[in-house]
Amino acid sequence: MYGRLLRVLCRVGLARFARAWRRAVADPRAAQHERLHCILRRHAGCEFGQTHGFADIADADAYRARVPVTDYEGMRPAVDRMRAGERNVLVAERVRMFAVTSGTTGAPKFLPVTRSMNLEQHAAHLVWMHALVGDHPAVTEGKLLTVVSPAEEGRTTGGIPYGSATGLQYTNQALPVRRRHAVPYEAMCVHDYDARHYVLLAFALSRNVACATSTNPSTLVLLAERMRAWAEPLVEDLDAAANGFPRLRNAPGLSDAERDALQRRLRPSRGRVRALRERLHLHGTLVPRIAWPKLAALCTWHGGAAGFYLGQLVDPWGTAPTRGLGLRASEGVFTIPLSDATPEGVLAVGGHFVEFLPGEADPGADARTLLAHELEVGERYRLVVTTSAGLYRYDLADVVEVTGFHERAPVMAFLHRAGAVLSITGEKVTESQAAAAARRAAPHAAGCTLTLRLAHPPRYLAAVEPEEAGHLAGADAQAALARAFDEALSAENLEYKAKRASGRLAPLEVLVLPAGTYAAHRRRAVDAGRPEWQVKPPHLVRSEEALREELLGETT
Repeated sequence: MYGRLLRVLCRVGLARFARAWRRAVADPRAAQHERLHCILRRHAGCEFGQTHGFADIADADAYRARVPVTDYEGMRPAVDRMRAGERNVLVAERVRMFAVTSGTTGAPKFLPVTRSMNLEQHAAHLVWMHALVGDHPAVTEGKLLTVVSPAEEGRTTGGIPYGSATGLQYTNQALPVRRRHAVPYEAMCVHDYDARHYVLLAFALSRNVACATSTNPSTLVLLAERMRAWAEPLVEDLDAAANGFPRLRNAPGLSDAERDALQRRLRPSRGRVRALRERLHLHGTLVPRIAWPKLAALCTWHGGAAGFYLGQLVDPWGTAPTRGLGLRASEGVFTIPLSDATPEGVLAVGGHFVEFLPGEADPGADARTLLAHELEVGERYRLVVTTSAGLYRYDLADVVEVTGFHERAPVMAFLHRAGAVLSITGEKVTESQAAAAARRAAPHAAGCTLTLRLAHPPRYLAAVEPEEAGHLAGADAQAALARAFDEALSAENLEYKAKRASGRLAPLEVLVLPAGTYAAHRRRAVDAGRPEWQVKPPHLVRSEEALREELLGETT
């Protein structure tokens, strides 16, 4: 019943926004003007709006003349006042929560979340969901596995919740959508890192999952590995639950209070457990493609360095089509993918107001931005965004490339974070190039990070964790991988190829990392308070010393 309701929700919901969406992509200039006018009018009465004369701003030119481009450090003092409970600072409406994300200085960023901001994101997400269900209607025939982090991890001094924006979105979904989730929200809030994964898998395995979603593809790789490793105890716990016995006894690190709260909600059918046992006996283990043979789609991030992990999804998850989530972050939703297996998405011209800095350089005081209708195919731009949550001409520092147009709205793909490059002699190797080279040279590695070895002559160093312990143990195997990586990086970056040919860069070398290096890195980040969906394995580190400190815990 709820699968049918979900399909109806998508159709009815899109019908509500269809006229606005069609109008927006047909005339992005008018749509973006409307979005800017709406945001400025809504927040004209707050302190920032009064200081910058929002009420008198008539167009984008006037807005750009009055409001400078800023980054989070520029707005941190105002946000700190809001965290203490002060109102009408950056926004004129109530702050529902603060979305916490990592900051460039090491201190976390607290990004305000408002009701109007949620509506901007919801409109974009509804268009995305309608396209997904239209292309893959079978996603509504089973349960949804969606991995999020807790919406509330604490409270500010002013009593405002802070945590993950994905958790808030999860709990705010319409009833037909919430009913389709295989895993209850409470399972995402289990404190212990291992116990959280175990409980998530137990609930997910108890149902037939048709669509799995995680912002970070490395999370899907990790969940598949843990399903394989915990297959026996998971089925044992599900068998107990199906027969009325205490369940979740095998969950590592699960507190008694969490077990009592969750085990009552774990109710697999005996037929489902019997099917899992048969598959476990037949295959010797469980992975997602075995547990959920009718999986209709995988939804995850496709941009930048994600390709390295997307290739690792096929073996455990099977051949279900993958749909990108687009360029979205705690700051907002900026592109909407409308097709499979691509990082490209249509600019969400009906959501936030977005400006574009040509190239990748840091914005200067006199930097001139372009608007959506002024972009050109093949050019790269750095995003500057304005939202209904207090971000005004905020330097998102994400670099995109325009690849085409949908109607008149630009289609773009995320490339990398601005400044996320390695360079010794001007070659400027990007994160996406490093990940592509790793995918070609070491497609089955558990992880790979590129850094610089500043010897004489200087060279690049590829730190690689083998797929299995003992691989790359010999000098010959390491030398072969180094050559393959060197060739792959040369193919991705012609400047690197030229500098290698001229001898200005020495041949690349390989550093073999111990088994479990990237899993330990992920755990440390989560234990330190990072939302799990934000934790991405590093593909570029600026120095060998920094790499050894970050991945291996070595200090100099």
